[in-house]
Amino acid sequence: MTPPEFIVAPGALDGLAAGAVFTLEGPEAHHAARVQRLGAGEPIDVVDGLGRRARGRVAQVEKADDGGPRLQIDVAETIDEPGAEPGIVLVQALAKGGRDERAVEAATGLGAQGIVPWAADRSVVKWPGAKAAKGRERWRAIVHAETKVARRSHLPEVAGLLDTAGLVRAIATGPFAHLAVLVLHEDAADHLSAQLAALGGNPCGSGAARPGTADEGTPERSARSGIVLVVGPEGGISGPELDRLCEAGGRACLLGRGVLRASAAGPAAIAALNALLGRW
Repeated sequence: MTPPEFIVAPGALDGLAAGAVFTLEGPEAHHAARVQRLGAGEPIDVVDGLGRRARGRVAQVEKADDGGPRLQIDVAETIDEPGAEPGIVLVQALAKGGRDERAVEAATGLGAQGIVPWAADRSVVKWPGAKAAKGRERWRAIVHAETKVARRSHLPEVAGLLDTAGLVRAIATGPFAHLAVLVLHEDAADHLSAQLAALGGNPCGSGAARPGTADEGTPERSARSGIVLVVGPEGGISGPELDRLCEAGGRACLLGRGVLRASAAGPAAIAALNALLGRW
């Protein structure tokens, strides 16, 4: 069984080498000591969310200055794990009944490198005003937890909320302009596998574009190259909306004969891509 994993801030593992002692503090230390009840001698992994992993064993559990637990970890090795190429970004429409959150959780476990919440035309759920920030933080918490469960060293970014106009701009002239944008839709003529084959073995498009910041509505690190999957809400992507996305550069594609729920379509497509790209 793989060791339990805990996530620290980017850069926290820089310069760390075998034989060093790393101190795990804060909420992650609380989770390790109080929830998982790790003790001296037990294996543990610590990752920085950017691909760096420190593997070792708990040397000691002690009380930190704030009264919470603190773990001293004897580092056995450090590993730099490259991100999968091409990366996959999921643009997930807001959906009712927690289906959007279930999609985000599963997509993270399956290897998505970025998540973009989308207020589609038919989204019943809305994130007005301050609710957008709260919704984004909720999705970030889901991604953080699932990254640990999946034992990933790369923490997917959750971007700011996009409306359809913002998504069209991102595809046409923004950070997704040089990426393969696949829009899942039940009326598409071509299957996902056919669209991937049509890209001629270059799923990153004509080049890798560096996106803007996450606050502009796209993942800052995750969308530099690769595939963008666009998934609609429970009512589907409207006809005019699909036209706008495809005119901007998206490619409509079909997963199969059946219609999947908003919670299942994105994860199913990522699983299919993992197989088609030879990762599984």
